[in-house]
Amino acid sequence: MSILPLGVKAAPVIEQLKHTPKFPLLTDSVNISAKITDAVAITAVELQFCSYYPPPLTGFCKNFIWTGPNATDLYYWTVEIDATSISADYVFTAVNANSETTVTDPIFIQYAFNITAGMTSDNSQPEPGQDFNLTVGAHYANNLSAPAEYSNVRIVRTNSAEEWLGVTDANGNCTIEIAAPGAAGPYTYEANVTNRTNSGLATASIVVEEESLPEIVVEAEDISISDMHPLEGANVTANITVENWGSLGATFYVDVTLAADGSTRTLANQSVTLGPSSETYIHVYWDAVVGLQYLNVTADPGNVNRETSEMNNFASVHLTGEKPTDHPQETPIFLYAIIVLIIVLILIATVLILRRRKPGVPEQ
Repeated sequence: MSILPLGVKAAPVIEQLKHTPKFPLLTDSVNISAKITDAVAITAVELQFCSYYPPPLTGFCKNFIWTGPNATDLYYWTVEIDATSISADYVFTAVNANSETTVTDPIFIQYAFNITAGMTSDNSQPEPGQDFNLTVGAHYANNLSAPAEYSNVRIVRTNSAEEWLGVTDANGNCTIEIAAPGAAGPYTYEANVTNRTNSGLATASIVVEEESLPEIVVEAEDISISDMHPLEGANVTANITVENWGSLGATFYVDVTLAADGSTRTLANQSVTLGPSSETYIHVYWDAVVGLQYLNVTADPGNVNRETSEMNNFASVHLTGEKPTDHPQETPIFLYAIIVLIIVLILIATVLILRRRKPGVPEQ
């Protein structure tokens, strides 16, 4: 304790006012304390504790006096809650040896009557198995300024044995991460918040949506080849349409190979990015070989992307290459006309010759 210069006065300093429990039950005792300091001696400290009642009653106050200084500067009392009251407050008054007085503003005490709880989801339409958060907020007596701090929280999914446990923080909030059920449909979650003899209930609903996935598709009818019977060595081109029928975009490779005469060669290995319900085109070309050959197209080889179905990522078409001699030149029509004319002339000439050689009639 210090001594002030002669003639200088200073009022007591009252700080660190608190009561525990912060939100007492009607059956609780409340510990009330404050730190009071001054440059001169403290001669008296008074705690006034007032209880308030439902109308038409008003309030009743009790005074607790501490005389003389306290070596620790800490002043405290234990006060029993009046079970018929609905709220309370308290005021500290301190007086020093110079008769300087300090009085605090009333400190309100909120009783823990009951718990009002609410629950919200940060994703009301998760996909199957997707994580989402349920946040529970709880407070006492429908008073948002009285959070039900450090309360136990138990969340259950209705019609199931699943449950999740947590504890509210100093603001009366508790967030729990939950994995959505694996099947699409509506689900309801119930939260039970408990603190001593108080409890509160809250519910939240979600709808699990079908999972958003890509659906990479390549089909034989979407492979267009310039010539299905090319001559050996002729240039052949193919146009391939690759589609994404799904609701989620994907990046993947498309392999295009040509299998012929016991060997396979790669015509394209192209990276493709497709958004939902979109398509792209891949162009390839090669020199024709003789015989049966297969143009094979594989989208997303190795199934890197998880899809709605993996059964439509491959398509194949075949064509036949031929030697140039396998297709003799067609005889021009005028040549056929000449041949027919020659045959006709030959027939006419034959008839004329036969007529000239006809034997005469014998004489009688």
